[in-house]
Amino acid sequence: RAWMFYLAAVAVGAIALRVKGKPAYFTMMALFLGGMALHVYGFALRCLIAGRPPVSNMYESVIWVGFGAVFFGLIFEIIYKRRYFAVCGAAMGFLCLALMDMAPVISGNAKMTGFSGEISPLVPVLRDNFWLTVHVLTITLSYAAFMLTWALGHVTLFKHLFNPAAKAEQHELHQF
Repeated sequence: RAWMFYLAAVAVGAIALRVKGKPAYFTMMALFLGGMALHVYGFALRCLIAGRPPVSNMYESVIWVGFGAVFFGLIFEIIYKRRYFAVCGAAMGFLCLALMDMAPVISGNAKMTGFSGEISPLVPVLRDNFWLTVHVLTITLSYAAFMLTWALGHVTLFKHLFNPAAKAEQHELHQF
């Protein structure tokens, strides 16, 4: 259900970017944090059930990457307070979670290998919890950072394309 909060945060965030008022910003952040809380809750439950970090298949990895993008968006939003970070983080969280929620439906195969939400035993190469935690979580967090910068890059490109005269606002986007 977290992706629904992220989608609402993106919609309200798009308004907050235009309005520049505090109520829209606080509503967006409340939806963003609500989605993040549900995301963390689901991830923690999955960790408790599996007894390991849940990044052993594509379903789990994409959910983790989405969380990483949301987390990095929150960190940068706290530091810079520019609204773009939270909106882009929520958009990437929505993209990852909605994609994994709907992948079996889109493919027409509810038991699609790697994309199923089922918790299965680890393959032998991942059975060492130390290396699973250190290596896999670190590498997939780099994907999350790239995903967030990808979204921010698209925001910058759209600003240049649709409002080339607004040099001051575009200059702000180049400072990140």
